[in-house]
Amino acid sequence: MSKADVVILAAGKGTRMKGEDPKVLHDIAGRPMLSYVLEVARAVSGQTPLVVIGHGMDRVQQAFGEGEARWIVQTEQLGTGHAVLACAGELERGDGPVVVLNADQPLIPAKRLEGMLHIFEQEKPGVVMLTAQLEDPTNYGRIVRNDRGSLMRIVEQHDASQEERKIREVNGGAYVFERSMLLERLQDLDTDNAQGEYYLTDVVHKLTAEGVPVIPFVTPRGEEILSVTTRWDIQKVWPVVMGRHMRYLAQECGVTIVAPENTYIEAGAQIGHDTVVFPFTYIERDVRIGAHCKVGPFSHLRKGTVLEDYAEVGNFTETKNTRLGEGSKAKHLSYLGDASIGKKVNVGAGTICANYDGKKKYKTEIGDGTHVGSGTIFVAPVKTGKNAVTGAGAVVTSGKDVSDGETVIGVPAEPLSKRRKKGKKK
Repeated sequence: MSKADVVILAAGKGTRMKGEDPKVLHDIAGRPMLSYVLEVARAVSGQTPLVVIGHGMDRVQQAFGEGEARWIVQTEQLGTGHAVLACAGELERGDGPVVVLNADQPLIPAKRLEGMLHIFEQEKPGVVMLTAQLEDPTNYGRIVRNDRGSLMRIVEQHDASQEERKIREVNGGAYVFERSMLLERLQDLDTDNAQGEYYLTDVVHKLTAEGVPVIPFVTPRGEEILSVTTRWDIQKVWPVVMGRHMRYLAQECGVTIVAPENTYIEAGAQIGHDTVVFPFTYIERDVRIGAHCKVGPFSHLRKGTVLEDYAEVGNFTETKNTRLGEGSKAKHLSYLGDASIGKKVNVGAGTICANYDGKKKYKTEIGDGTHVGSGTIFVAPVKTGKNAVTGAGAVVTSGKDVSDGETVIGVPAEPLSKRRKKGKKK
């Protein structure tokens, strides 16, 4: 079978999102919405996906770069059929089926599209189209079948009668078309509908009317076809994405997630085996956690955080662009920003890495075996050597590095030996 071309429709303005940002760039669990659809497209096709862009197209291209897609500009947004027609020049140069996806449906998995492509290869229809049964089908095109169960037509929400709006089987928004049939019928589309647009679904209607086989492929999981048309829809798809990732971490990576319903782990976060994640923890996508670690409860691990094996981060501790070495612990009420922390370091409660002077961010380096007293503030850039000690409430000021094995106390922090000498003189 020839390799499929994948067309992703991403040109819409997303008026119902009530904002200026292109809809396809809205964040879903740490990644732009479009990135999930691009990932699936690459998984099912050997070709670089065709992405139709329009509103905010410069920003969309900048977000992904030239190598991520073959960008097709739809100068006027005149409907889904018009968007696919904009790709005709590229599609005419290929062979094999054409997969069409919507950029605002980030939950359709590659395995579902692979199933559709398999049916297409076996049955050789005009199109295989994804459908689903939804409890609330509002805003989705309804699937109208005849008495024999065959597809008759797809009716958009705006064009549906009251009876048709009661139908719960809906158009899933993903298609596998026979290429030549698609290209031929795109040329004959019209705008005779409530929206005054060129509907891609009219290609399906034309094939049905001509007696060309059209195969509905029903997904057993209705959540897969959820589309993001308003900001409220984001809260429906975000937990699904994170839930899938947490299930993967638990089942494939050996991670214990104590309360998934109260834990937030973005897609892309890497966690090693035998690590335990406690409730009310947020782990961002660019975080890497080793094996046998403990995280949470109430921890926030931000971009660039790395926990090496056996490290622990606990209650109300936030990390950003920080490496916590093997066996090191930061268990309570701390902010560790732009820090490199060695092995077997104990970070006392209330420790702060003051990394920002209002203009630039600086790094804190803490050596192996250091004991950081509660309430210590490191004013970066600053370093401690190995096996150093800071007293409770110490403020280690910028450039006043602490030597190996040295103990510093006070505000500003000074070596304990120096403080003792001052006391004797008095």
